Amino acid sequence: MKITAVTDRNKTKAESFNINLGSKTRQCVQFTVPLKHTGNTDAKLIWIEAHEECSLERYIEKGIAQHMILLGITIVRHINSAIKTIFFDDTSSFMCTLPNGNEQKVPMKPFHIAFHGATWYEYYFDAKLKKHHSEYLLRKENLFRAESKPATFDFINQELQLELQPLYDASLNWHDFFQAIHAKYEKKKCSVIYPWILQAMNHIFEGSIFAQIGWYIDLEENKMKNKTHMVPSEIIKNSKELKGGRRETIKQRRARRYTSSRTDIFPHIPQIQSWKYHAFLSNV
Repeated sequence: MKITAVTDRNKTKAESFNINLGSKTRQCVQFTVPLKHTGNTDAKLIWIEAHEECSLERYIEKGIAQHMILLGITIVRHINSAIKTIFFDDTSSFMCTLPNGNEQKVPMKPFHIAFHGATWYEYYFDAKLKKHHSEYLLRKENLFRAESKPATFDFINQELQLELQPLYDASLNWHDFFQAIHAKYEKKKCSVIYPWILQAMNHIFEGSIFAQIGWYIDLEENKMKNKTHMVPSEIIKNSKELKGGRRETIKQRRARRYTSSRTDIFPHIPQIQSWKYHAFLSNV
């Protein structure tokens, strides 16, 4: 984890902090959180990198990506407990292995709606569209309406057309069709749907509403649903920053250790400085 101050125009006072979570080589997740003195109660989730070390889909069953987001939100709330909303643009994607062995970047949103009935953020964190969310929910019901599934559909190439047409003809609605694809292809299903999934979603959602990318997570609402709970964790400042190269004592290590029971986890972050930390999830 890396925390970096974003200063005002005079570069004398921190207005917000950027939080990066990831591996040694990848900045998988980035949040921006304003400080309390700004009066801003909205934080931003900037990105999730589409890489195998950060992939939403590759680790979806293990829950690692979900925990990374929850840890990020936990740290956001530790820095500014007044934060009520996390805004973000849902442009997430993952790498799909094609039949020829090549990898293709695939949008996560249509894939997750097709097989899980909701976007990834909607499914795990009850995210909502900034605009027209009720209309989005209404159109999403077309997944289950027989009349919303046309008699024929273009699967882009002849091979896919021959392979998928029997499954399509035997399905009552779009939901049944996607479940049939999942049952037949399992982990290889992304290679079957990626050429045509966007066209299918545009048909299901009847136009442009599916193209909207602005979403938010309401932390106040989620208190009741426990979908954005505080993650038990240890956050330890890198030992290499100790002066003189001497080994730290157990007492010093404990002094630098913070857990989710604290609400003032970063009370003395330097105004203009980047700090690096190791963040450990204790419940993964």
